[in-house]
Amino acid sequence: MTREIRDCISACSICVRMQNEQQKEPLMSHDAPSRVWEKVGLDLFRFRGQDYCIIVDYLSNYFEIDRLQSEKISDVVNLFYRIVSSFTS
Repeated sequence: MTREIRDCISACSICVRMQNEQQKEPLMSHDAPSRVWEKVGLDLFRFRGQDYCIIVDYLSNYFEIDRLQSEKISDVVNLFYRIVSSFTS
């Protein structure tokens, strides 16, 4: 399957032309947090037609996944505040 994908990409003139323009981003290190929930990661994803948000604490690697009502920023922010505030109060 991998070979077939590579063959398909190499036969595509747009893919070949754009391949060199898509440079890999260098990894950027960051300082380790000193407290839980001081630094977090957040990502949105869709699974089986439902929207979800995952929030990860960088210090403990603890994560929370919750379903979103929509991908509106207000729903994401409300979920973020609800999750983080339940651990930092």
